[in-house]
Amino acid sequence: MTSSRKYHWPRWFVTRSKALACALLAAVIGSQLAACAGPARQAGPATADGATNTTGNQTGSPAGNAPPPTAGAATAAAQALPDPAAADSIYFAPGSSSISPAGRSKLKRLAQRLLADKRQVVTLIGHANDNGSASFNLAVADSRIGAVATTLKKLGIAAHQIQRSVRGDEEVPADCRSSECRRAMRRVDLVFSQGGSNR
Repeated sequence: MTSSRKYHWPRWFVTRSKALACALLAAVIGSQLAACAGPARQAGPATADGATNTTGNQTGSPAGNAPPPTAGAATAAAQALPDPAAADSIYFAPGSSSISPAGRSKLKRLAQRLLADKRQVVTLIGHANDNGSASFNLAVADSRIGAVATTLKKLGIAAHQIQRSVRGDEEVPADCRSSECRRAMRRVDLVFSQGGSNR
């Protein structure tokens, strides 16, 4: 019988063949992985704060284009009320047409203007707050005008120098609810003007 003899490859050839096979396999696997991964995402333009956007990222408004805060509901403008110490007004207690001692003293001083110039005319404008009905407030305002006119006549002012204008609660502000506002409305204004003749 002939015996077959097994051939043994040289050790250096076996080692080099294994290294070559591993390198070839690695190259094939690497190319397959790159193909599966697909194209890399492209970087978009940088935003205002330096961050870089990428294609297909979340959509939204840029920070610089945020809408401005809306203005709140407009508030009602405050209405100026006459100063209770105003030189040309006489103030009254609620529902009253009686002139206080301070009011009489003020009328004496104001009467000097009319006595010094007979051509001057004073218009008495009567006001009231809105605590009562419109007709009641008109009556109270008219009564206050009468009290001021009577006092001026007693101080020597001629009747033709006195004119009357009743307003009642016509000029009361819509938001007049405080005691200060209502007190300011209980008054008679004295408005001076130049008349036409000197009697």
